[in-house]
Amino acid sequence: MGCAGLRSLGYCITSLQGRVVRGMAIDAPRPAIHMFLQVELSEGPHLADVGFRNLAPTCALLLNSLVEQETPHEVMRFIDVGGELTLQTRLKHGWEHLY
Repeated sequence: MGCAGLRSLGYCITSLQGRVVRGMAIDAPRPAIHMFLQVELSEGPHLADVGFRNLAPTCALLLNSLVEQETPHEVMRFIDVGGELTLQTRLKHGWEHLY
């Protein structure tokens, strides 16, 4: 469900943009071209993203850099890199930066 659908259900939504850094150095210069949504839930702000190929989060993720979050497929977390949250996923070889 996209932004309009979530808004029609009464959710407070903010459109955000991110820099895709998968497979690159975390500080690689990249434009912010990936769109995702911040959804305000009672537990706090969450990231909702359905368009990131095979490593898209398969559930809403709490926008918090202090916790590892289980999803139906991978464990994900946010880390702070220079004041910006970076989404990572844990794969067999370790943590991989996404955006």
